[in-house]
Amino acid sequence: MQNIEKFIHYFQCVDCGGQLSFDSKLICKSCQREYEVVEGVPVFLPSDVKDDQKSQLDAQSKYFDKEYTELPEYKLENWRKSMIKRLDLASENQIEKENKVFCDFGVGGTAYTVIEQAKKYGHCLGTDISLQGMIKASKYAEQQGVGDKCFFFVATVEKLPLKSKAIDFTASISVLEHLFDDQKAISELCRVSNDVIYIVVPNTYKRVWLFLWPMYYYNDKKVGHLRHYAEEDLEKKFKSHDFDKKQVIYNGHLVKISQILLNKYLSNEKWWKMEEKDFVNKSKIAAQLNLIFGRK
Repeated sequence: MQNIEKFIHYFQCVDCGGQLSFDSKLICKSCQREYEVVEGVPVFLPSDVKDDQKSQLDAQSKYFDKEYTELPEYKLENWRKSMIKRLDLASENQIEKENKVFCDFGVGGTAYTVIEQAKKYGHCLGTDISLQGMIKASKYAEQQGVGDKCFFFVATVEKLPLKSKAIDFTASISVLEHLFDDQKAISELCRVSNDVIYIVVPNTYKRVWLFLWPMYYYNDKKVGHLRHYAEEDLEKKFKSHDFDKKQVIYNGHLVKISQILLNKYLSNEKWWKMEEKDFVNKSKIAAQLNLIFGRK
């Protein structure tokens, strides 16, 4: 069971910004709102969600609850190890590791980013709209021996229950494209972030090969993508909140597509050689966009 009292100082009421207290219940001291806690996982959904946003939120919650409920045992596959390497790159010039607070917004049920960061340093938080995903994530953390350093909660990125500048290293991987109000989400990510923000989104259609557009479109509809992004547009959006672009990485080049198609036939060594070729390729014609921002 998660230790709410140990992590409560990072949080505030999602409705009024008031201080939270926890005894047998999680309550805002200012507006007296009570927050549901299920198997140690607090649910911080705002009370003023608009109907059109609620429709998207409900659809995404249902989709990912089903997906995360069916997750197998915790396993670090190669593609997850590759993402961890990118996270390490994003934070390599940051503050001392032992003092760092990490949070992955849209962490997913495996929560491998949070769990693996917790094996190295600091308090590590993870949030998602899927309650089932967060319950499973907390169990994975316990199994991996880092349950005391991890904390998972349910929230929307558009309205976060965290204090301003509470997080030193922020990650949001394949999330913004799912959100009804991505502008508000970016504002919230910048508000709660103290240092570094690492964002992964699907690259704009204009920078993806034409023959992949039908596959892109099908996947967008299947998983609930609402948009794609161009590097220049995201840079402007984060800059308006006092975060400058530090680095950009394009991945998902043709070599990556070949790697995915041939995955079950590749040796581990060959897989990583193809991954390295994809990583060092500087072409903007690629499926995925990675951006690293730092506070001005």
